Amino acid sequence: LLMLGRVAIRAGRFDDALGRLAEAKANFVHVGAKDDVLEVDARVAECRVFMGDSAAALELARDALARAGASQGTAKVVPLLERVRGFALAQQGDPAGARQALEASLAAGRTRRDRFEVTLALLALIELDRLAGVEPRADIVTESRGLLSSLKVRAVPAAPLVAR
Repeated sequence: LLMLGRVAIRAGRFDDALGRLAEAKANFVHVGAKDDVLEVDARVAECRVFMGDSAAALELARDALARAGASQGTAKVVPLLERVRGFALAQQGDPAGARQALEASLAAGRTRRDRFEVTLALLALIELDRLAGVEPRADIVTESRGLLSSLKVRAVPAAPLVAR
């Protein structure tokens, strides 16, 4: 259900995604899988930011980040949660806060050696620069292209930095 919820988010079927994620969360709560509950909450926050509901996304991301702590099992969602926080802050017109959150996402991804999360954070920072009318740093552009190539990723969802 969690994976189906993620797929529904990518397909823009947000109501379907929220329903599947709610089912997944109920199942994880039932069996006491706290780390998995946190991941579902992170995906709900992600869904909300893609919907343009920045206030809900920001609240959910902050709450989940507070619960994530430093445990190895929950640290894996920190790059996602920081990226969602950055998207929500950008949607709310706070580019400085968005940059800080996206840089935190990048740092968390690097700490975990999660190349895909690093790539998504870099792409979001590049897009934030472009929205501000600033030329993105060449090293970040080069690194993101190299990571996309090495991961064999053809496309990623556009960073929802502007509310729809």
